[in-house]
Amino acid sequence: MHFRFYFVAAGRLDELDESGCYPFDFTKMKEGGIAAACPDFITAKAEGKHDANLGRMPLMLVDGVPIAQISVIKRIVAKRMGLYSDNDIEAAQMDMVLEHLIDVKNEYNATKKAGDSEAVAEWFITKLPGWMAKLELTLSDTGFAVGSKLSLADIELF
Repeated sequence: MHFRFYFVAAGRLDELDESGCYPFDFTKMKEGGIAAACPDFITAKAEGKHDANLGRMPLMLVDGVPIAQISVIKRIVAKRMGLYSDNDIEAAQMDMVLEHLIDVKNEYNATKKAGDSEAVAEWFITKLPGWMAKLELTLSDTGFAVGSKLSLADIELF
């Protein structure tokens, strides 16, 4: 879970409770899918522990309440770590950066899904630099992506 970086950036890694994380063996995906790679998730799903995310991962318990959808989890963790702005405009700019990055990832994943390794290599050479140049135009000139301190946007760009 890459939002672990939020805890690190905030100097609060000791507060991260990963006891609810499931061991995942990627080497078993080809032979038996998610059931073989992560049987603890299959058990938890059957017990209804993932109903808040429609039976999917990720899910994070926050104060005992299940929170689903990675972008929502990122925002609540960032807010609690002091990495999300209380200023509505800055918060919206942070969300904007996250959404732009989702657009970039979606285009990359579509290219990768087509299965043409040359197209994927070409994507990194031609498409990614174009996306990053456009994204750079949306960032502040303060030395941080948004606002005047390290934020969710900086970590996601990292």
